Amino acid sequence: MLKEIKYLFFLVVIIVFFFLLFNHYTSEENIKKTFRNYSSLENKIDKYGAELPVLIGDTSDIVKYLNKEESSNKKKYFFWDLLKNEN
Repeated sequence: MLKEIKYLFFLVVIIVFFFLLFNHYTSEENIKKTFRNYSSLENKIDKYGAELPVLIGDTSDIVKYLNKEESSNKKKYFFWDLLKNEN
């Protein structure tokens, strides 16, 4: 009997906790605070984003593309020959 009462008490506490949690996060006051915070963050991002300096890119022509004809390594590699057992 005591065990069932204990489980019932735990269940009631959990249900009350979730009810209060849901009630708090769906309240009008919390929703207004959340949207006010989002709008102030957007304003700060826009303000500081306008002040950021633009850096000039110095990475042009950093990659050299080679044609197959220009390559000095003419050895052909065969993948399947490497897997063969040469005992």
